[in-house]
Amino acid sequence: MITPDAQRSMFTFLGASTELDPESITPGLFQKTAISMIEGYLLFNRTLMSAALKAAKAAGSLIALDLASFEVVNASKDVLSDLVRDYVDILIANEDEARAYTGYKNEKKAVEALSRDVTYAVLKVGAKGSYISHQHKITRIPAHKGLPPVDTTGAGTSGPQASSLAWPTDSPVEKWRADRLGLRL
Repeated sequence: MITPDAQRSMFTFLGASTELDPESITPGLFQKTAISMIEGYLLFNRTLMSAALKAAKAAGSLIALDLASFEVVNASKDVLSDLVRDYVDILIANEDEARAYTGYKNEKKAVEALSRDVTYAVLKVGAKGSYISHQHKITRIPAHKGLPPVDTTGAGTSGPQASSLAWPTDSPVEKWRADRLGLRL
């Protein structure tokens, strides 16, 4: 459902993640994968999440974790910090997810806390753009201005995915604006 202000409401369907056998997740599935994008909703199947993280790391892949939802963060607090510390290279959150994970509403404090145990942290702040922390240096990436949004479904994920095109390169963080990487929604 899309409201007149372009916001969306949805119910999560975990789909195949409820049926997959964790033993079928092997490092071979992640061969030649520079960055494995893991969706936070997988935390609702912790055995599968653990198998995916271990296999991706064993294959030498960087691991990006999108926290998915503040509900996911709240339901996973007992394991989330350990998983981030032990496996995650790139942590991605919006304002609500960051507040649930770090306790901070202040954007700069939140991104600092998000970056504690990872190489990169991304804090998505909607129409204001995002913050990216790399080696504890925080860079603000302004939002691309264009036509008014019609439907924001997927918008929170597309920016970090576009930025991930630059992560395996030596491209400076300041150039990671999604519109400069070819993404226009």
